[in-house]
Amino acid sequence: MYQLIVHLIELEPEGLGAEWRLFDALGRQVAAGGPAAFSRLKEALPPQADSPQITVIVPAAQIAYMTADVPARQRRHLKEVLPYLLEEKLAEDVSLLHLAAGKMENGRGLPVAVVRKSTMQQWLQTLQEAGLSPHIMLAETQLMLHAVD
Repeated sequence: MYQLIVHLIELEPEGLGAEWRLFDALGRQVAAGGPAAFSRLKEALPPQADSPQITVIVPAAQIAYMTADVPARQRRHLKEVLPYLLEEKLAEDVSLLHLAAGKMENGRGLPVAVVRKSTMQQWLQTLQEAGLSPHIMLAETQLMLHAVD
């Protein structure tokens, strides 16, 4: 299976743009492009990129990171309680935010990435309009963490 990595970037004055890399099943880069306006991404992909697994890298400046202390009895209902656990730490109305929880490690709290729902919706709509459905979305800073490990 091919893997497509799309890095979303802000282009002036076009708006959202992308740099991309396509890798084959052995991890070899077979094509690359960008930076370019996002609207031209799909037509720039080679034919073998018909249905790749898609990883999207989003701008770190749009993401806030925090840790939530989740009592053991509430972990089963994490999706429902997470907004309430973080609302005092957030400067915005929690209903306007998308919260993505990571894995709790060594009881140090639950890492949470926070992005405005409107920003997330813009990214997803732009990807959908280009005919792309992401398997996973990562912030640029998450790549640094994996590189160090």
